[in-house]
Amino acid sequence: MARSLRLLRVAVRRPPAPPAARGLTVLETDVFLVSYPRSGNTWLRFLLANVLRPEAHATFADFGEIVPDIYDETDAQLLRRPSPRVLKSHEPYDERYRRVVYLVRHPADVAVSYYHYLIKMRQIPPGYEVARFVDSFVRGRLDDFGTWGEHVSGWLDAREADADFAFLRYEDVLEAPADALRAALELAGVEADGELVAQAVARSSADELRRLERETATALPTFRGSRLEDPFIRKARAGTAAEELSPELVELVVDAWPEALARAGYAG
Repeated sequence: MARSLRLLRVAVRRPPAPPAARGLTVLETDVFLVSYPRSGNTWLRFLLANVLRPEAHATFADFGEIVPDIYDETDAQLLRRPSPRVLKSHEPYDERYRRVVYLVRHPADVAVSYYHYLIKMRQIPPGYEVARFVDSFVRGRLDDFGTWGEHVSGWLDAREADADFAFLRYEDVLEAPADALRAALELAGVEADGELVAQAVARSSADELRRLERETATALPTFRGSRLEDPFIRKARAGTAAEELSPELVELVVDAWPEALARAGYAG
């Protein structure tokens, strides 16, 4: 997510929308991988990239060529990609997106991941007050995607019963990545046998992505100028909020969006 986020005295300012996102030419054949930021979209891109181009092990240097990020390229560049395109997006509900794989993650874990991501990207300093950050997260002050609850509810309100909408939870992908990958491939109209899916899962494991990050992440536009000593792929598991946030801060997040949490399958 190549965006500029700057500190105010008590919050992080929303940046302007990147032109590629709002001015994106959407094609009838496009498939979109959509999520609120820090919900596991990069992992899903790697899983798909390793199926769509199985002859070569996807890396941070080239997986964007297979599953492009709409924030890293201009519309003209994206239009040169072969169709059907599989595109990564964090946008709130967009009626132009026909086929959508929507990935959701528990918002408390999203907040923890976002906090460390912004430190890595030098948008907040190491040691930034976590309570202040969580307040900004809950209020939707970190970017122009709205709040987690607005994002999830917006997509579910419009597409929940749609056959061209696949809803995946990060926690379920952790439990059964092959099943999640097959669901995404089915929506994309791509056939892959069990051996190919298993190979993609192995090539996209957390340990493997950490290795690839160390060796190839500097080639990714998003990471240019970032704190390379801070990992992008961190714990890659569920429940990190309980380890890094106080119970009061977890409760603040949960209480912000009870309806959206329930609709996403999270019991409080």
